[in-house]
Amino acid sequence: MTWQTIEEFKTTTGISGTDAFIEKALTYAQGKIVKKIFVSLKYSTNEQATSFIVERPYFMNITDGETVTTNDIDMYETNTDGYRFDITDLKKNIVEKEKRVVSSILVPRESRTLNIEYKIGKEWFADMLVDLQELQTLIASNYIFSKKPVSKLQNGLSEWSLNGVNVRFDSASMKQVIEDNDGLIRDLIRNLRPQRFKGVRMGYNNKFDGLRKRETRLIWK
Repeated sequence: MTWQTIEEFKTTTGISGTDAFIEKALTYAQGKIVKKIFVSLKYSTNEQATSFIVERPYFMNITDGETVTTNDIDMYETNTDGYRFDITDLKKNIVEKEKRVVSSILVPRESRTLNIEYKIGKEWFADMLVDLQELQTLIASNYIFSKKPVSKLQNGLSEWSLNGVNVRFDSASMKQVIEDNDGLIRDLIRNLRPQRFKGVRMGYNNKFDGLRKRETRLIWK
């Protein structure tokens, strides 16, 4: 599952295909967006508590649906050798507006470090969702156009309507559609990506220590 359902994508685009193929295209598109737009952060602390305030706002949904849930963060412990330990009896919650992650039990356990990995964006996820879905639709459409022969896309039709424009099903026309979509994709990525200085790379972790924190050099509006 992704930010939009298969049926929503079919309705929006008019593109037909197997559910498995369209799901693959949507998953590919969402993965690309997460890598190019969202920033990966890691909060670590040795101090025991049940509530933790992370450094940056704007938790992002990286799974499915229209809201941020606990499925969108990874919370685990490590020992002094760096080995990971999942906390099987843990129930967690996110208080999004307070940048707070709440644990049902006291963590970390003795001699371990608590780690919370999450992704953030330029604004609240709910405020970005419509644009993210549009971007996902464009990337997924281009994925389908590049993987599926024109003859199969045509499905007995001579032309197809895209954003109110009639497009003929031939190689030249479809190539132009892909190029036009690429332009829209670049614009949306540029608008949705947080502004940043040198030293922050999309898709890479910026680590925070509970005692000593490294500035991520992001500009937030």
